[in-house]
Amino acid sequence: MVCMKRTTLNLDEKLIDDLMKETGIKRKTELIHHALAELRRDLARAHLIRMGGAMPNAQAAPRRRSAL
Repeated sequence: MVCMKRTTLNLDEKLIDDLMKETGIKRKTELIHHALAELRRDLARAHLIRMGGAMPNAQAAPRRRSAL
């Protein structure tokens, strides 16, 4: 179950308008959800980078490469 919450925000309208044009997102709510999801991904990525030395014996996973 997804819990949705209403809130009032003071937003920079020019920034919102610019981002809506750049992303093609037409609704402010959708833009904010997109921005929050991106922030979550960035934080997760930063966390993984910080853990980079946590497994010093780890080897790269094998990759399939097509013959050129």
